[in-house]
Amino acid sequence: MYDDALEFLTEGYEICLENDMKQAIAATTDNIGTVLTELGRYDDAMKNFNESISIFKSLDDVKGEALVLSNMGKCSLTVSSGKAMEFYLESIKKFRSLKDNQGIAEALIGISRVMVELGRNDVALEKLGEALEVAQKVGLKPQLSQIHEILSSILENEGKYDTAFKHLKLYHEIENVLRSERADSRLRSLRVIHHVEKAREEATKYMLQNIELEEDKNKLEEMVRSRDEELTKDSSQEEFTLETGKHLEGGSGSDRKLQILTDHVSRIAQDLNSVLTYAIEGTEYVLQDKTLSEKTLKKLKTAVASIRDGFSLLKQLLSLCNSENGEAEVSECTPNDALKNESISEFTIDRKVLVVEDEPEVAEHLMTTLEANGYPIIISDSLDKAREIIRDSLDNIGCILVNILMPDGSSLDLIREVRELKPNFPLLAGSIFPLSKQELEYLQENDIMFFQKPYKIDTLMLILSTILPHAGY
Repeated sequence: MYDDALEFLTEGYEICLENDMKQAIAATTDNIGTVLTELGRYDDAMKNFNESISIFKSLDDVKGEALVLSNMGKCSLTVSSGKAMEFYLESIKKFRSLKDNQGIAEALIGISRVMVELGRNDVALEKLGEALEVAQKVGLKPQLSQIHEILSSILENEGKYDTAFKHLKLYHEIENVLRSERADSRLRSLRVIHHVEKAREEATKYMLQNIELEEDKNKLEEMVRSRDEELTKDSSQEEFTLETGKHLEGGSGSDRKLQILTDHVSRIAQDLNSVLTYAIEGTEYVLQDKTLSEKTLKKLKTAVASIRDGFSLLKQLLSLCNSENGEAEVSECTPNDALKNESISEFTIDRKVLVVEDEPEVAEHLMTTLEANGYPIIISDSLDKAREIIRDSLDNIGCILVNILMPDGSSLDLIREVRELKPNFPLLAGSIFPLSKQELEYLQENDIMFFQKPYKIDTLMLILSTILPHAGY
């Protein structure tokens, strides 16, 4: 698994290097260092970490530096406890200057691990206590899981079995919650994928049927023109009644061929009328699914519009067929009224994705992945900065992905502000923590797609492809 990850990251690094994407290069080399650490190639890992931290320093990216220092501490812990402590102390200093609670908690956990290796359980317990206070304050579940696991191990070694058992129990409870959240997120992702793929299949199917109808319509019109030319040359061969549109018995051989084709096309058109009506009703049912994002719904409505075009052609065919038999034009071939006149907003590929995210690892991963797939991206690590970006250049943004819980407030306030500016603007939301019933209801009522962290990149890319045309392919 790690070998495959290393191969993909190396390919990504080459692409970033060719396009001089310094931020992405720094993030990728940091990720390569992390994978090499897991593979036990510590010297190679440190070379990548040093390259990454050098780039972050040139970009004045303090968060990036702090993150790499923390990863260097993890790598060094297996080789040199003293060197690991140096890296962790430097990283916690930077995280504290940024008031980054997650980074502070991770650094404190790293320092405690070093202390355990040095046999200083008293200092390790002290640092874990600090980390526990920080993690509980903002609800950092993955960090809480690590803290309780280490505490249970230390206390067990000291013979404090009752207290060790309590922490071990908390560790398992948190891990169960995290597994459940990941499973729920996977189910939601599969549901969205199912609906989108089904809509795409239906749209392709009816597009092909429309092409066949267009070909039959052209053939029919050509035969009608040929028949009219024959009537013009020899009006004595056939009398045409204007009131009924019917011609007398005993027509020419060409007329008999025309009637056979007319009957064939009429039967096809009537059958297709039933199929298209069923497709419209089925798509309407999917459109009622409140878990789909606004842009996914609009993508489905685009499919509905394509099906609706088929009704227009269908009506022309039936009118042409019935006019040959002296019948009035049909009017029943219309889509369901509930799906008429739906407006479809379009966003061009040059518009950017604004990512509001305070977690450096998540932001860097999203930047690397989205840019590699052709989506321009803007990163904001605070709500204030996001508001400034939106105020100055909302017209250049095609979609916003927000982390619900930010250090300077709740992103739901930002979502409401954007909704007031542009009611139909594409918004996606994510969180590592479970949302309250009221928060989930607000997102559902406003058709905002919610992702449970960690993000599933395949699902996120699929949803983005329904919102913004894909520039990468």
